[in-house]
Amino acid sequence: MKRLLRKVKNLLFFLRDWKLVRKSEDHQKQKLFELIESSRDVMYYYQVKPEKKFTYISPSLDYFLGEGYVKGAYKDPLHPFRFIHPEDEEVLADKVYGKADYDKVLVQRWKDENGVYRWFEEYACPIYLDGVMIEIAGVMRNIDDKVEMQQALEYRATHDPLTGLYNREFFEEKMELYEKKEEVEAGVLLFDLDELKHMNDTHGHKEGDRLIKQMSQLLEGIFSEDTIARIGGDEFVVLMEGKDQNYIEEKCEVLVEEAGELSFSVGHSGPLSSIGNMEKMLKEADHRMYEEKNCKKDAAVR
Repeated sequence: MKRLLRKVKNLLFFLRDWKLVRKSEDHQKQKLFELIESSRDVMYYYQVKPEKKFTYISPSLDYFLGEGYVKGAYKDPLHPFRFIHPEDEEVLADKVYGKADYDKVLVQRWKDENGVYRWFEEYACPIYLDGVMIEIAGVMRNIDDKVEMQQALEYRATHDPLTGLYNREFFEEKMELYEKKEEVEAGVLLFDLDELKHMNDTHGHKEGDRLIKQMSQLLEGIFSEDTIARIGGDEFVVLMEGKDQNYIEEKCEVLVEEAGELSFSVGHSGPLSSIGNMEKMLKEADHRMYEEKNCKKDAAVR
């Protein structure tokens, strides 16, 4: 992308006078102009001083944001500020007012005609006169597919593929954060599906998977405000932040009422201040969970 900017930089200079280029009898310039006009990459030339205005914008921007966007930007130099994502306003402002690091790619989101934010990466080249930035030449490329792929990879890295809950890796990172760095009032609920192995062995893994999904849906319905993770084949954990003992007890009552055919053992610990206590709480919840599980086994033997 940066090499592309270097190649088109000189071309963008004469695009400042794009109306003249369009009428030019220089066939080479005409061909280059036609190439830019037909490219999906968006090239622009923005004058900062003496007054702010666009002197050139590739028509391809209309392809991404909707017909009429380019025309609106020519009429109103602040037009882009009305369509930038609120979280990216500072990036745009820094670029326009000479505060950006122009050696780095700028990533921004712009709202299209359907209200959907589209992702773009951009290399902007400031142009100075007597030490004052007077213009900006830039190349923007839509990166929706790239961002979608990156988000999908990030999702797979942090989520369990069967249930869609967070996975063990995500939970352990959260635990470490609260154990060592970020202090919150935290509580832990640990669950173990009873006899899942027996269900898999006697009825097949599809039936076992059905129960796992059912358990995950039950937890999501009750603990929607909390962090829920599947941390093992039959183990789930709920990490509650900023919740008191009454909250935990009320949720557990609802859990028992709505469990239906599901049979599980549960152990809890907290709430406590998280720094230095997360591992202790997890071990305590695990101990209580297995105590309950063993009690069920003893009762079954009797």
